[in-house]
Amino acid sequence: MFFKNFKKIILTLLILSLGFVGIYFVDLFGVQEKINNQFKKVSFYNAVKEIPRIKIKMKKEEYNQLIHQRDTLLERGNIPWAIDGTEEKLKVKAKFKSGKDKSKGNIRIAGHFWDHWKRDPFSMKVRTKSPINGSSRFNLLNSRTRGHMTDWFAHKLELDAGLNALNSEYVWVDFNGEDKVYLFEGLYDHVFLKQKGFSNAVFVMEYTYDTTRQIKLKFPEKEPSTALVKRCSSLYDSLCSGSLSPMDFIDYKKMAKFYALGDLYQSTHQYYHFNLRYIFNGETNKIEPVGREYWIEDKGENRALFLTSHLNDSTREYGYIPEVLFKDTTFKKYYYKELEAVSQKSFLDKAIKKYQSDIERGKILLWRRYPWLKDPIDFKTLYTNQVWLRENLNN
Repeated sequence: MFFKNFKKIILTLLILSLGFVGIYFVDLFGVQEKINNQFKKVSFYNAVKEIPRIKIKMKKEEYNQLIHQRDTLLERGNIPWAIDGTEEKLKVKAKFKSGKDKSKGNIRIAGHFWDHWKRDPFSMKVRTKSPINGSSRFNLLNSRTRGHMTDWFAHKLELDAGLNALNSEYVWVDFNGEDKVYLFEGLYDHVFLKQKGFSNAVFVMEYTYDTTRQIKLKFPEKEPSTALVKRCSSLYDSLCSGSLSPMDFIDYKKMAKFYALGDLYQSTHQYYHFNLRYIFNGETNKIEPVGREYWIEDKGENRALFLTSHLNDSTREYGYIPEVLFKDTTFKKYYYKELEAVSQKSFLDKAIKKYQSDIERGKILLWRRYPWLKDPIDFKTLYTNQVWLRENLNN
């Protein structure tokens, strides 16, 4: 009996030893790494099947013109493209197709800074005559310019909060025969307003950064409703003169949610006047925010509420509207209520769980271009920001 058990023990140990030796040789010759990479390739192409496809075709001559301007911008270096519109980028004609949608339009290189054009794929701004992937105006971005999935996740939080979030998603683009993964960013057009249920509304941007300019509001170039523009401008002027209460022109609840999300991210980039748009709703005569370009920032001991940092700002690069808002006692009550909500750990826990499959797919799609990237969203800093918010609110 003893010898039978002894033989079984010896046989088991021998099998285990052979197994360990096999694993060693697999690792020694890099077989395991090849297996892992092959698995990732299969996962990548499976993920590609789940995202929208966009096909772009343009004449070789026009394609070369676009590439030439990109090369020219690279030679220019890290000099920002003029935000005030004094510099113009080349627009080239192209044809677009996505599913059953087809359209003609134009493309130009996107972005004011060279992070948009120094890496492949470089970012592009697109305008089409009819919608492609639900938008007639959109950006096709190198995802690094939006912190990979950082801005994408902020838009998901906006949607959950009932805000008017832009469409942000990864797309598979056939660009003149070259396949690339881009981050699709829908922009401000009539299609967006219709999708969000607005029947009588217009986009508006507050322009107060340059104090020498007389125009304080900017509207779309082709705006059919002149009456709507005049009404919005009149109400804004009344707000600035102090003859109109901000509550009668601004949607307090939505604005409070918007600024609370920014404090969770500890980001102010989405508040700059050239990034932030408002929708003036002709049915309510109020404006509500449409944000983009959120960043997650680990500011350490320099964390601050936007309420504090903005009121100390004298340049008005965020516009006049938040200045009025954060001086209003009623608005601040809404604001602190939303800060309390986003500071709870369960707020992030639920959102991450809800979008986990999308996040995992994003990781897979980014793997081919950024194999070293572990986390496309800095959740660690977001949770740390939550702790800071709770401590700050309890003081």
